[in-house]
Amino acid sequence: MDMFILALGILIVACIILHFYTRQVQQHPKDPNYRGFQQTYLLVYLLAVAGDWLQGPHVYALYESYGIQKHEIEVLFIAGFGSSMIFGTIVASLADKYGRRNTCIMYGILYGISCGTKHFSNFHILLVGRLLAGMATSVLFSAFESWLVNEHRRRNFEPESLSLIFANAYFGNSVVAIISGLVAQFAANQFGYVAPFDSAILSFIAMCILLITTWSENYGDASAPISQSFISAWTAIKSDRKIFFLGVVQALFEASMYVFVLEWTPALTEALNISNIDKTDNTNPPIPHGFNKTYYRYVFAGYMVAMMMGSNSFKVFCNYTTPESFMR
Repeated sequence: MDMFILALGILIVACIILHFYTRQVQQHPKDPNYRGFQQTYLLVYLLAVAGDWLQGPHVYALYESYGIQKHEIEVLFIAGFGSSMIFGTIVASLADKYGRRNTCIMYGILYGISCGTKHFSNFHILLVGRLLAGMATSVLFSAFESWLVNEHRRRNFEPESLSLIFANAYFGNSVVAIISGLVAQFAANQFGYVAPFDSAILSFIAMCILLITTWSENYGDASAPISQSFISAWTAIKSDRKIFFLGVVQALFEASMYVFVLEWTPALTEALNISNIDKTDNTNPPIPHGFNKTYYRYVFAGYMVAMMMGSNSFKVFCNYTTPESFMR
């Protein structure tokens, strides 16, 4: 049996065991309305991340198929990350003022337009698409959670149950990532590299419809100016250095992940070119014999299963101690 398939199989078995153990020790909220609320949020959220995951495995490949050079591809990725960073500083204030549900709808619209730009091989059009995708990503990682926290508090659910929703969302995110990867690969094989992006548009449309019909709107302090969020953030950082250190740790982690996301596919692709690898060079050994590009799906699936195990582990640890204790 191939080592990559074997490794994935071991991870899946371990994840299943951990998942069923988690279900046994997990404390379930007593409020009868909680389950429906959780399902309402997760359905919308998982459709949102499905649209994101459908694109992920083929962004780099699509750019390469258009004849775009590696340096230009890196510029496109950096533009998306930079757009997310800049827009992310004001998205919370915009969500407070114009509504968190409306902001989540804008996520689907912005990302849908971004997917539409993938039909063009022009660098500048693709750059606009990356900027829109970066803006949408900042909404995904802020407005959805803001809506959840506010709505959870408004409905007076047990405070401890909020962490359970986040853990389930993370677990579901990993499952959706694996399924989306398979769907995207099938679409790309049948219709070309742009097909996964069209599939993502369908996911965003379904998300917006479900969001409009099932979510209520909630607001923050609509009267506060956008600059107030910067002032409040600066005040919080000055008053508690732990907030500053938390931001630094999160930034370093995200930076390492962005480098990994950008480089892991081309790194394996380069390693596949055995003719460029000196097999006698122990500092740059070839990857295992028989490895080919079809194994990318197993490597990616292995990452996602490991994330699912992390999500289940989080739920187990929360039964015995606080998150800040075991995250040190």
